[in-house]
Amino acid sequence: MWERLEPGTGSVHAQTAGEVTYSRDVAPILQENCQGCHRDGQMAPMSLMTYEEARRWSSRIRDKVVNRVMPPWHMDQTVGIQDFQNDISLSDAEIDVIARWVDSGAPQGNPDDLPAPVVWPADNVWHMAEQYGRQPDLIVKSVPWTQAAEGQDQWWTPIVETGLTEDRWVTAMEVRPTLEGRRVTHHAVVYLQQEEEPGDFESVVDVPGQGSYLTEFAVGKIGDVFRENTGKLLKAGSRIAFDNHYHSVGEEVTAQTELGIWFLPRDEVPKYRVYSSALGVQQAMATLDIPPGKVTVHHAYVPIRAPVRIENYQPHMHMRGKAMSMEAILPNGQVQMLSLRFQLACELRLYRRLGACAASRHDDPHHGMARQHGRGSWQSGCDAVGRLGTTQLRRDVSRAREPDVSDG
Repeated sequence: MWERLEPGTGSVHAQTAGEVTYSRDVAPILQENCQGCHRDGQMAPMSLMTYEEARRWSSRIRDKVVNRVMPPWHMDQTVGIQDFQNDISLSDAEIDVIARWVDSGAPQGNPDDLPAPVVWPADNVWHMAEQYGRQPDLIVKSVPWTQAAEGQDQWWTPIVETGLTEDRWVTAMEVRPTLEGRRVTHHAVVYLQQEEEPGDFESVVDVPGQGSYLTEFAVGKIGDVFRENTGKLLKAGSRIAFDNHYHSVGEEVTAQTELGIWFLPRDEVPKYRVYSSALGVQQAMATLDIPPGKVTVHHAYVPIRAPVRIENYQPHMHMRGKAMSMEAILPNGQVQMLSLRFQLACELRLYRRLGACAASRHDDPHHGMARQHGRGSWQSGCDAVGRLGTTQLRRDVSRAREPDVSDG
């Protein structure tokens, strides 16, 4: 006997080996955890909406699921914070269901056992519009890009004026590629360019020529919603710098990225201002060098001189990247591991004189020299660390920045 966990219900049903079928056991797991990306028009390379589609890819599904490559939640479950709001990983019971289904020949079972199809939201709508009861107050569009049918990945980085003639507080942002462009969009990062007071958090440029990190579209993320009494400040004359990563799909595709912004009422000033930062990008760009056949570890340190709350942490690594961690260096010198490997979405409180360290591990098993150059691209097939993390910092906007005796 073995036990099957019914996805989304927490109930456990006894099953005998060999009884696992697609219709009754596997389809609910795919609906809840896979079909958001694995359907027509999305970024996944194949659709898994029907039995025929899942059966065709069953051996590959088993391999990726058993090795916890898919769904993409590569968190080390033995260290750091484990309670996440957006955990999309499969349970051991769900993995066992899929493995047994494939091992028994991937039977379809009785089609009457299929769950009702998921009604997916239209892909050409603003998902946050329902939450706020209106379309975005401001939409900023990137300059279109045409990706060739075949060729290397491309990074398209146009800068567009927001058109704002007054300062406005932002309560939410959503990023979406156009429907056609979604097929070739690996991710789309959005940066903010605007004049800031000297020494202010936002005056720090995360990526030279781009600006400070604002928000992003990627697997599992479409934007940001800010808590009550908080907001992001967009100033008059500000600009949006898009950083679109495109890949070829066998046919020519024209893509464009749109940024939708919802503002707070003009007379509402939040108590706290939200700041975002890409941790360690400039340090990585200056120091990341992988000698032939070697394993390297790279560190980036970010001093935190005011009370902050870290809302999310998003490591970003490509082919040569093996692991990434985020540690808190406490005022007493103690080092606390917060996260190892991948996505973090939780609530923390970090206090004055605390530092954060992001560490990344790379190797070059094929003995190819790799050195960073240009816009984060790499020679010899080695991809760049585009962003070591995303930290949202909140500061009380009702008072000026307190001097820190450690400054200078």
